[in-house]
Amino acid sequence: MLSDNINEIRNNLRNYPPRLTPIGLVAIAFIFLILILIHNNRIKNYKFKGIVEDVTYNQNRYPVVKINGEEYTLDYDGWGLNENKIYTGDELIKNKGEMELKLIKPDKKDTINLLFKEK
Repeated sequence: MLSDNINEIRNNLRNYPPRLTPIGLVAIAFIFLILILIHNNRIKNYKFKGIVEDVTYNQNRYPVVKINGEEYTLDYDGWGLNENKIYTGDELIKNKGEMELKLIKPDKKDTINLLFKEK
């Protein structure tokens, strides 16, 4: 009789979806934090200075620029570059370890500083 009740309880529990525990929520948040840090570190490690040889936009509308024969995906939202701001012939400067990006248009003397902005 008791074993029948235990088996019935087990069968009933199998019908319910698993619940997310507070530890599970913390683990998921930690994983997202790590992924964000890895992404920002990849961008911080970019170093380039030169004329944009080619620019395309990926499926997420972020620019992929070719400078000095190397391609760089500029997919940091804080720069606001997914609005067709970069063109072939523009000069881009990015120092390693910084989140500042300098954009110089060939027909202007102004430098557009695209600074790190929190979203």
